[in-house]
Amino acid sequence: VVNDKLVEHHHIKAAQRLIQLAEAIAELEEEFI
Repeated sequence: VVNDKLVEHHHIKAAQRLIQLAEAIAELEEEFI
């Protein structure tokens, strides 16, 4: 059970990082257009 929680937490963190990356890339693209 503890392991599942750790894995779940890791996936949430990874997803949040991907969202932040996507937003940063979108902002960069807006500046270059």
